[in-house]
Amino acid sequence: MKRICIVVDHPLRDLDGMVLVAAHLAVDGAEVFLVPMYQKHEVFTLRPDFVLLNYLRRAHAAFMDACLAGGIRVGVLDTEGGIRNDFDTFAEQVSPLLHGVELYCVWGGVQRRVLTAAAGRAGVRLVETGSPRHDFAAAPWREALPARDPGGRRLVLVNTNFPVANSRFRDSEHEIQALVQVGWDERKARRRVEETQVAMNEMIGVVGRIAAGCPDAEIVCRPHPFERTDTYDGAFRGLANVRVRQEGGVFEWIAAARVVVHHNCSTAVEAFMMGVEPIVIDWLDTPLLTQPPTVDVSHRASSCEALVDAVAISLNGGRLAPTPQIREARTRIIRDYFHATDGRSAERVAAAILQSGPAGGRRQSSVQYAIRVSGTGGGLGVRSHRLATLAFGNDLTRKARDLVRPTRRNPAKHFTVAEVNDIVRRLARVHTPFAALVVDHTTSRHTMSVLAGGGLSVRVAAA
Repeated sequence: MKRICIVVDHPLRDLDGMVLVAAHLAVDGAEVFLVPMYQKHEVFTLRPDFVLLNYLRRAHAAFMDACLAGGIRVGVLDTEGGIRNDFDTFAEQVSPLLHGVELYCVWGGVQRRVLTAAAGRAGVRLVETGSPRHDFAAAPWREALPARDPGGRRLVLVNTNFPVANSRFRDSEHEIQALVQVGWDERKARRRVEETQVAMNEMIGVVGRIAAGCPDAEIVCRPHPFERTDTYDGAFRGLANVRVRQEGGVFEWIAAARVVVHHNCSTAVEAFMMGVEPIVIDWLDTPLLTQPPTVDVSHRASSCEALVDAVAISLNGGRLAPTPQIREARTRIIRDYFHATDGRSAERVAAAILQSGPAGGRRQSSVQYAIRVSGTGGGLGVRSHRLATLAFGNDLTRKARDLVRPTRRNPAKHFTVAEVNDIVRRLARVHTPFAALVVDHTTSRHTMSVLAGGGLSVRVAAA
């Protein structure tokens, strides 16, 4: 049985798609472990044949070196591989780290083109798969989405995309430094934060105008998974028909909506995939935030009044008719950035993983494996923590480490067996082979640690 680990970045955004990949792998006979990103060192106690990383950046470099030293094959499916303004910068970041990667799953043609030369030099198998989370826009998987009840009201979905100014995980100064670290000029990075703040304030005002102009509608403001919600809770206090809701995947909210409002947000693409028309705020001067593809696929509102009128048309049974230019842009965007909308991206990712060879680490003894993975990649502290995890298990090691320096364990980045099991059950309703899958905790019988008390990973396998 092939043993595979999948690193999950943000559950709100990524878990459904990664569970779908895991389910396809498990049906084909693999044992799959879904590993929270901040607990990715747990991979070493599981000693898989293959690990699928959520991105390839400098932050994963030491981890990847240790995997390779232990004979664990490495693949990548970038969780943010779709529409972006900086593909050239992206390629510059990724290319130096490709050596040793066996498989890189790209979303679409643009991402494939910017990585083709470097992947060829490094001997990386580049496979255009699409994004598994977008499978839920297509049959049969859209029937597996949980239903969102707007309480009998017509629903307007407003997606915000302002984590740089409203981060859930760090302050704006840290966001600026993060941009600088990936190649932005500091002055430009600060301007981007300023533009983001302007756009967020305008969006808050827009929601208030929609709420007043469409009093019988339900307006759901859904912040980006990396955003704080309290900013919006405070802004919309007193507006009876506005709710701030961040839970659940974006597709289930789009499915319940009559129209989607955004500002340069890729949910515009997800909306038209679901047959819901997106409207973009198009009157702001925020050039560093502009994403031409998300604007091109949307209906442009040149003023707040025009936007409220367009929303009212959608709520009252009318339909915003896309122009020939919008329809052409939508076809092009899918081809260039998402490969296809056929519901088979997860299936393609699983097939690409299963084509990888056996792990070289299986030829090492447990002692050799422990020495190699704990002696490669990262500083002394990182390597010592890795060795302690191998010896005593993740649970005990985390508790000991927290006495010195608290582990990064943001609850927003965690998921449970119950959550994964719920997704598998929903998938099984539309694809009966998944009904035979078992979802359980990672326990000592799954790991090579001497005193393993279990971990934070979730196992998916055939019964």
